[in-house]
Amino acid sequence: MELHLDHPNYAEYSLYELNDALSNIDKDAHPERVKQILKEIASRHDSSGVQQNNAGQLSQSTNHFTPLVETLHPNWFIRYWRGQVSLPISYWVVGIATSLLIYAFNALIAVAMEQTTAKWQFGGLSLLLYTFIITVVTWQSAGLLRTALKHPLRTGRSGWANVAIIMLGISLLTFSIAMYNTGVPLIKASIQMLVGNGPYQKTEFRVLNDGYDLELMGHIEIGSNELLQEQLSLYPNINRIHLHSQGGRILAAIRMMDTIKRSGAETYVKTECASACTLLFVAGAKRTLGENGKLKFHAPGVGTASAHDYTELGADMKKAYEGENLPAWFITKIMRTPNDTFWVPTSQELLKANIVNDIVDSRLYPISGLGLESSITPAEIESGLLTLDFMVAMKQHDPNAYQRAIDINLDGMLTGKSQNHISNEFRTLLYDELLPIYLSSASDKAVIDFWQSQIAQMRELRKDFPLACASFTYPEEVPEENRYGNEGTVSPELRAQEQDAIAGLIRTHREAHLVMDEETQQEYIQKVLSVMREQNDSYINVVSSPASYVAEPELLCEVSIALNKAFISFGTATSGSLLRSF
Repeated sequence: MELHLDHPNYAEYSLYELNDALSNIDKDAHPERVKQILKEIASRHDSSGVQQNNAGQLSQSTNHFTPLVETLHPNWFIRYWRGQVSLPISYWVVGIATSLLIYAFNALIAVAMEQTTAKWQFGGLSLLLYTFIITVVTWQSAGLLRTALKHPLRTGRSGWANVAIIMLGISLLTFSIAMYNTGVPLIKASIQMLVGNGPYQKTEFRVLNDGYDLELMGHIEIGSNELLQEQLSLYPNINRIHLHSQGGRILAAIRMMDTIKRSGAETYVKTECASACTLLFVAGAKRTLGENGKLKFHAPGVGTASAHDYTELGADMKKAYEGENLPAWFITKIMRTPNDTFWVPTSQELLKANIVNDIVDSRLYPISGLGLESSITPAEIESGLLTLDFMVAMKQHDPNAYQRAIDINLDGMLTGKSQNHISNEFRTLLYDELLPIYLSSASDKAVIDFWQSQIAQMRELRKDFPLACASFTYPEEVPEENRYGNEGTVSPELRAQEQDAIAGLIRTHREAHLVMDEETQQEYIQKVLSVMREQNDSYINVVSSPASYVAEPELLCEVSIALNKAFISFGTATSGSLLRSF
């Protein structure tokens, strides 16, 4: 049949192009062209002088190559999956296109993750990303492998096909290792987040110090930032955030960093702040650490992979630290610390790197690190108080006072008062209210033992803190800032001696003991003054006008010690009776 001028010249087509044309032509609309294509394909087979087999191999009767004949699928994606695309297109064009597609989809998911406020959303997006990546890689790899296997059957040459298979094998090995180290753990974590489970506990908060301090506990999870913002909105006076966390998700921590910076709050660690929690700490307007507080750093990780081995895993954390102007050497040390261990810098290292602005006395700060309010119970407080013998005695012999001691501690811990504040409240109860009662009704020996404990403390304070020494006897005359408790400390041994003496007072304070009558009391007071005068005539002047000798603290302390020693110099029974009479 004679061809029209506008008909394709199929004689110029390769066998592969003829097969492609036959697969895509509209056979109903162009039956004549179909016949021409079939005729041309048949002529190619006849002119080869061989018999075509299904494998596209050399026949037994000739050395001529017979190209593979295929019926191409009309859908290009299925055609690629079957290996019906040329090797250059499959390896280069499709390879580059799928890489760009994965990169673009990853960027799109990353933007969506930035907007998530719940961990199930984050888990769903992460799972979607990995499902997409695995699907695309499987499709691209299978198509490339099939194309490479068919390439020698189409061209008679296997060199580039072998190279493509080797490169594909290397790529799949690399992909498999990455999936094992990071992909599989992330998929597992994504499923856990999607169904509401996960390795991280909920972030908890506790308001302290009448709404000026906020304690953060638990882990850092997607949605933690919204909880933090809610607390800061409810309590606008918060100016310090106590951090007690073992860390959590980097993305959540970075979001919380921005919230903390906007609030202008100080960050403070009394116990421990680890991993992603340290990002929150460095975001504080001022950063303070308790004397026993620990900051624990390491590179982030996913599953079995640690960012100290896989730099890209730690990119977000590193960038966040750099944004807070941490020294390069400090960041390098963090990023080189494996995820399964911690680097705990010393206080000197933290101050040198300006990570911490100040190491503080935690007793002056609101108490934190005790857990949730539900864990702060009278039973927990009792377990601490009853380690002290005098509190055991108080529980047994003065239960009403013991309950008041528990109430002071419980209220202080629940409301977030400082340890010093609670201690001062308890000291007021014990020394100003209870001790005078105990001294007025305890046994002679118990009273003398307590007096001796006070004299021992005064002697220890005499050298470095003479006014604190004098404040035992003359509390009203000594300025408040110089009184014992505000200045000067005594050894643990002397504090233990005093506590033992108080325990003795409590255990005997309701027994029947003699009290010296007023006339006899005055006689012994004169004897005390005589003892003082015999030691030093000037002592009497100090006793009569102690306020005049505040400028001579050594003398005032010396007289205080001498006066108290004189009161217990008449023997246990007499001195005990005398002291109870005051």
